[in-house]
Amino acid sequence: MQDDAFVIAFPTEFARPHMGLLAANIRKILRLTGQQFTHVKRDGDIIAIHANDPVFASAAINRLFGLRRVAIARRSEADLESLVSTASKLGQSLLLKHERFLVAVEGAARGFVPKDAEMAITSKIISEGAAQGVSPGSPARHDKLISVHITAKHAYTCMFVDPGLGGMPNMSLGQKTICPIYDEISAVSCIESARQGYDVHIVAVYQKSTLNRLGRILGRVMQFMPHPETSIEFYRTALTSPARYEFLSRVAFLCNRLAGSYDTCKISLPFASQIHGVEFVDFACMSASKAGIVWHLPLEGRAEDVRHLGGRYLLGQFFGRIRILKGFDSATTPDISDMIKTRRLVTVRPGPNTVHDILDSLD
Repeated sequence: MQDDAFVIAFPTEFARPHMGLLAANIRKILRLTGQQFTHVKRDGDIIAIHANDPVFASAAINRLFGLRRVAIARRSEADLESLVSTASKLGQSLLLKHERFLVAVEGAARGFVPKDAEMAITSKIISEGAAQGVSPGSPARHDKLISVHITAKHAYTCMFVDPGLGGMPNMSLGQKTICPIYDEISAVSCIESARQGYDVHIVAVYQKSTLNRLGRILGRVMQFMPHPETSIEFYRTALTSPARYEFLSRVAFLCNRLAGSYDTCKISLPFASQIHGVEFVDFACMSASKAGIVWHLPLEGRAEDVRHLGGRYLLGQFFGRIRILKGFDSATTPDISDMIKTRRLVTVRPGPNTVHDILDSLD
């Protein structure tokens, strides 16, 4: 098994106290995506996954939060001779002619310092790869990075490394929050709430003409939730545009109403003062506070990044021109009684049939 490829999950700094939950989430997402694996075990400050197909397993794992990076790696013993041999052989197999490479060794080295290992691996690759004309590079200029992470028992030489989504592990806070979704920006807000460690309860607000589009958005959101199925509350409104204050006010008051029926539940308001205006955001927050509801704003201060986040969360195709709202008037309190009557609870399973399941359930 030392020569097998492993998937290595590197937790973020704030995810380290939740390594058990993170490992459980990894098992869930692998089972959910049909990936076969032998074990998911903690090895020092990382989680090592022995999967039948490391490429597809790493892609599935990288949809979880709480990870700073995910790598496919070869494992060896943690002594200097073993890791130098494994890293140099793997490095030679990855390097093309005349490429520059950089070796980076980190972790819990014993009996030697990481710098010694870096120099030994670099020297061996140069001497054995002279025919290819490979040469050492610098941190600022290199074609391939050969990174090695050392734990107390093993050393992992990474072949392919992808950046993770960061944040806290899914559901690590142990608190539920209501997340309304009605367009691409509110979907990003919901995913950001999950990234902050909340257990999100999705409330979908739709018009009949936009249900198909909303279903596709929800399908993307579901890919970041390690659940075999999710219950979503659907509410229909006759208002035609989510880019109007009347619509957004109804969404805010609907969340207040629903949060009052759940114990210890917060609401995640998908608003940002840069997009929706300071006056409206203040109004939505104060309305929740007056109702005794704890609120938070996942997108506040991140409005400039919302399009980038949308692309990161597979929602880029839904983004057009972001409309900046102005001229909010809080004189009237929205009437949501008609929306409450349209409530439908739909159980959604992630997969290619998500949109059809939603449409069939609401038909």
